[in-house]
Amino acid sequence: MHSTNKRVLVTGAAGFIGRHLCDHLLGCGFFVRALVRKGSSNLIKPAINLEPFVGDLLDAEILEQACKDMDIIVHLAALAHVSSSTQEQLQKINVQGTKLLLAAAHKHKVQRFIFMSSILAAKTDAQEFPATAYGRAKLTAE
Repeated sequence: MHSTNKRVLVTGAAGFIGRHLCDHLLGCGFFVRALVRKGSSNLIKPAINLEPFVGDLLDAEILEQACKDMDIIVHLAALAHVSSSTQEQLQKINVQGTKLLLAAAHKHKVQRFIFMSSILAAKTDAQEFPATAYGRAKLTAE
């Protein structure tokens, strides 16, 4: 994959996958806007064509700013692997946050939206529901 001056917004850019994806995209010549939570911007390496963008998935105004002038969004951000998270928190961040990001992307006519889910969203029990609250939230977001 090589850029033709494409601009990519990566949510969850400070996470394990996000950091590696940003490095890869930069190496391919993309401009990367890295959406990170407050206090996480120090986890991404400074680079030419990398714009750290501090924001929250539940802040529609910030998401609209983040989506402005982007061609592609890779949505990695989610509340995950936190045993103290409630179903309500998981739904709020993983589902409502995704909806807000999609609305901002639509408003700014982003060409492509890539949503990364989880194997935990797979339907696993006899009633065809994911086994964990995190999995259910990711499936709902899908």
